[in-house]
Amino acid sequence: RQRSMWPFVVLVTGPSGSGKSTLALHLTDEWSKRGNWACSVSQDDFFQGKFIPYHEAKDDTMERPEHVHFAQLRARISAARKEGNGEKGVPLVVVEGHVLITDQMLVSDADLVVYLSCDRDTCMERRVGRRARDPETNDHIRRYFRNHLWPAHEKRVAPLAKALATRDPRGVVQLQAAKLTTGEALQQVVRELARRTTAKRRKTTTRNDEDDKAAAASYHYPPEGARHRCTWMAYPTRREVWGPLLEEAQAAITRIAVAISGYEEVKMLVEPKHRPLALRAISLPRS
Repeated sequence: RQRSMWPFVVLVTGPSGSGKSTLALHLTDEWSKRGNWACSVSQDDFFQGKFIPYHEAKDDTMERPEHVHFAQLRARISAARKEGNGEKGVPLVVVEGHVLITDQMLVSDADLVVYLSCDRDTCMERRVGRRARDPETNDHIRRYFRNHLWPAHEKRVAPLAKALATRDPRGVVQLQAAKLTTGEALQQVVRELARRTTAKRRKTTTRNDEDDKAAAASYHYPPEGARHRCTWMAYPTRREVWGPLLEEAQAAITRIAVAISGYEEVKMLVEPKHRPLALRAISLPRS
C-alpha cells in the first residue's frame, strides 16, 4: 500500500546577505523539477513593524524577533503543509528568514534547518549590491549593517544556531555561504533532503504495514461468499467486483467514490490483503 507523505518543512536561515532567499528559491525550483510538489514561504511577508529608513535608525528595532508575526507565519506553514499533503512525489515547504530559529515552535516542527554562516563584510556588501542605489544610501546601509543589524544577529541568532547544531547535529545543515556557490550549496541541501525523505518513506511504509497486520488480526471476517450491505461504493477491483469504500479512497481519492442512496448488496473482497481495509460491512444471510 502506497501512502502519500506529509510535506517536509525546511527552514533556511542565516544573517542578512548570506543568500537565504536565493537558496530557498533554487531549492523550491529544483525540488519541483524532480517531480515533487514544493512551495516557499518568506518570513518577510509577516513583518509587523514599521520600516524605518536606514539613515533614521537609532537601534536594532527592525531586527528584533518580536517584529515578526510568528503566529501568522506558523499558520501559513500549516496551511501549506495541508495543501501539499497528498500531492505528487515528496512534498516540500521551504521557509526562509533571518530570525526563524528564534521561534522554538518553528524549529520543533521543522524536518531540517539549513543555516548559512557568513562573515560580516561579505554579507554587508551583498546587501548593498542587491539593487542600484546612490552612494549616500549605500553608506547609510553599511552604517546600519555594522552598528545595528550585525550586532543583533550575533546577539540573538548566532548563539541559537550554535546551540541547535550542538543539541541536534543531525537536524541542521551548516553551510559556509562565502565559500560555496549557490549551486554547491543547493547540491548539498538536495542530497541531504533526498537521504532524509527516503529514510522517512521507508519508515512510514514499515509502520503502515504493521498497522495493516494489526488491523487484520483484530478484524472479524464473515464467511467468504457472504453478502454484505454498504452505504458507499468504491471503484471496481481487478477481479471486476465491487467492494466497500477503502480508507484511502475516502481520504485521498474520493473523486472516484460514488454515493448511493439506501443500501446495496455487494460481495466481500476475498483477497486477504484487501480485507483489513474494508469498512462499514454488515453481514447478511445468504440469499
